[in-house]
Parts: sequence; structure tokens; C-alpha cells
Amino acid sequence: MLYPRTFSELEFIKQLKQLEAVQFQLKQNNILGARIALFLLDSLADIAILFEL
Repeated sequence: MLYPRTFSELEFIKQLKQLEAVQFQLKQNNILGARIALFLLDSLADIAILFEL
């Protein structure tokens, strides 16, 4: 059974900055840029889960 992982303060800040990048790309009507930013955010989360960082 998987348990929710806790984020360190630095990890949380990194995730927040990535979400801000998505928001900026959407405001610029740059859908591709927003999709790339979301992909990177999702990839970082997957990597963190794999290695239980």
C-alpha cells in the first residue's frame, strides 16, 4: 500500500515554481509551453516517487 509522501520545504517550492511557469505560459496563450511545463512537473513527481526522495 502506498502512503502519501511528504514534501520538504524545498520540494514544495520547486513544485510551486513549476506551477507558476504553467500559469505564465497559459496567460501568454502558449498552450504548448504550458503542456511542456505540466509534463516536466509530472515527470518530477514520478521520479520523486520512484526514488522516494
